[in-house]
Formats: sequence, C-alpha cells, structure tokens
Amino acid sequence: MIWTATNDMFGTFLHDYNLILIFAIITFAFSLFLRSATVFLVQIAVFVGMIVIDQTTLTLLYIPISIIQIFISFYLVYRIKKAIDRNYMLVMEKTHQAEPNITRNRDSGSRPSFLYN
Repeated sequence: MIWTATNDMFGTFLHDYNLILIFAIITFAFSLFLRSATVFLVQIAVFVGMIVIDQTTLTLLYIPISIIQIFISFYLVYRIKKAIDRNYMLVMEKTHQAEPNITRNRDSGSRPSFLYN
C-alpha cells in the first residue's frame, strides 16, 4: 500500500496546518536541547491533541490548542536564550574573565535540565 496525503490522517493535518506543525517540530527540538522530559511529554500530548481535534468535529478547540502550541514554542525560545547566556557566563567564569557567580562554592555549573533557573 502506498501512503499518500489522501489516505492517512497525518497528511491532511500536514497540508492544512503546516505552520503549526513547524512550531511543533521546533518545540520538540528545543525540548531535547533543554533536556526536559516534562516539556517533551507535554508537547507530545499537545501534538496528538491537535491531530485528534483536526480529525474530529471539535474544530472550536483547535484555536486554543494552537495558541498553546505557539506559547510553548516561544517560551522554549526564551529558555534557550537563557541557557545560552548561562553557558556563556559559565565559560567566562571558568576562564577567570568574570567573577564567580555560577561556580561559587565549587559548583561545576552542570544541570540535569536547562528549562528552569
């Protein structure tokens, strides 16, 4: 069987809502960059919810879930910027070009997830 956009449920979603799909893919990538399992699971739930809502007659719910998707994407862009800034300051502190703030009290500066401060 050859999969085409007419016989699978993902093809119609891909065709109709490609901008939201781009936001979802970017959010998946950013959640992996930030090493956050929580955001990754929330993103999976939102993404599956968007596809299910697209396939049912609940189109009234599609606008709020799209706004939630865009909000999550922009929030993760902000957190990526904060993680980059933190990494820059960590490098500056470890090369003794800045006063120790992150590495004070022999802290190495490593984190399990970069989503939160």
